[in-house]
Amino acid sequence: MKNSLVAKLFKLNNITPAIIKIKNYIAAWENWKTWKARLKNIKVDKRAFLVIPIIILCGSALYLIFPLWPKIVYGINPPKKTEIDYPISYPSSYSGLSFTSNNSKPIPTANRLVIPKIGVDAEILDSSSLDILFTKEGVWREPQSANPLLKGNMVIAGHRFQYTPPNTNTFYNLDDVKNGDRIIVFWQKHSYIYEVYKTSTVDPTDIAVRIPDIGIQHEITLYTCTPLYTSKDRYVINAKLLT
Repeated sequence: MKNSLVAKLFKLNNITPAIIKIKNYIAAWENWKTWKARLKNIKVDKRAFLVIPIIILCGSALYLIFPLWPKIVYGINPPKKTEIDYPISYPSSYSGLSFTSNNSKPIPTANRLVIPKIGVDAEILDSSSLDILFTKEGVWREPQSANPLLKGNMVIAGHRFQYTPPNTNTFYNLDDVKNGDRIIVFWQKHSYIYEVYKTSTVDPTDIAVRIPDIGIQHEITLYTCTPLYTSKDRYVINAKLLT
């Protein structure tokens, strides 16, 4: 008798978990049917199916366009490449000058680089390292390179996308400078005008473009990263001093 009772209890203990599971499944099914009925009663505005893709499309377009926005603005409303703010030293000594001065600013006391075509107006910073451009805005003259008073190659580097137009200290649009365009260097309160004669794209390891060759006449080399928003190559501009 006792053994028979124990056997029945043992069977009941094995069946009980199964019964509980079945009850849980039934409860879950009932909950699903309740939520399904509620969802059927929710009215969805069909316009939402049109608005949501438009929002996603506009967001994607802004994501793609925003980095290039300064380039778009430059194309629509470029700087006045025929006018600069500073006075030019001995303007009558230049023939066929492609720009005039409105004299709205005094001749700068600090050495400056001005490229009217792309709106660059930056202080020329002398330092042993390009790292100075992380602490000061401007362009960097390589320490062993020449200057307008000395024969040789004056080598200047600038960041391209650390800051963007309308900031005037950036080489963002340097690839829009072409042969025949003018570059002005203000050095020790005098202006020196250069004319671009060559543009090129080189590998970052090509240091030949940065050699301060004292055997050449007065020249200037500008370089920056390219393509835009990468440091894959270097865009290089070479210009000769006009006399």
